[in-house]
Amino acid sequence: MAKLTFISNRSSGGLILLLFSTHSPFLVRFLERNGYPVSEAHSPDHLLALCVSNPVEAVIVDVCQLGEIEGWSVAQSVKMVRPSVSVVLLCHGEAPERVELPAAVDALASEADPEGLLRILNRHTRAKTAATS
Repeated sequence: MAKLTFISNRSSGGLILLLFSTHSPFLVRFLERNGYPVSEAHSPDHLLALCVSNPVEAVIVDVCQLGEIEGWSVAQSVKMVRPSVSVVLLCHGEAPERVELPAAVDALASEADPEGLLRILNRHTRAKTAATS
């Protein structure tokens, strides 16, 4: 397996929260090596509690965890608590090139393309930083 070498010159900002159905040590280490402080949530409720009590920059949600109950999703709950947080939906395998994103999801990334995930995070966090400056 090839070792990923993409390193950003990013200064540490807000927290990146992960909500996955299983622990993702590779992604956690990869994001931390690239300048992002990361925390994993154990449930949608835990994710929302972390959003309320921490300066969160982005939330990455496993497509298996997005779930919708009565027309409401985890992404919509995150936006209700922190409207400025970027919500990235992480799919398994290749991400479709053209897809309508679910409500409150800002971007779609693939676990098969970690560098692409970094580009998405950098683009969304830079855009939010520029908007607040």
